[in-house]
Amino acid sequence: MYNSFLQYKLTGIHRLSGFKDQLNPASEISRSIINDFVNLFCEYQLADNNYMNIHLEAIENGNNEHWYDKLNIDQALRLLTYIIWTDKLSSGYLLIKVKDKTVYRILNRLELILAGSILTIAGN
Repeated sequence: MYNSFLQYKLTGIHRLSGFKDQLNPASEISRSIINDFVNLFCEYQLADNNYMNIHLEAIENGNNEHWYDKLNIDQALRLLTYIIWTDKLSSGYLLIKVKDKTVYRILNRLELILAGSILTIAGN
């Protein structure tokens, strides 16, 4: 059962990382793409509400591209959870995080993790 859920989650992460080019700050980003991204995130139950520590780290390291290279899957999903949920409270926050390359960097990291099979699903 755990393996099937893990596979389901990995499929969702793979599909989510496929939004990287569509959510590239240099691209035209429609509200429907953002909605599809959020719906997919929710459909695959990728949300993790244990995001406070990673959110604080993101504030400290926001412009440091190398920081994103060290994220594991759980950290990346927690950061996306924070961004998506904050957008629900403050409409437009997700788009801001797309335009400042945060979402692109997270999706790029997820794509690299999956492609390199360096699955680092950690407890923290």
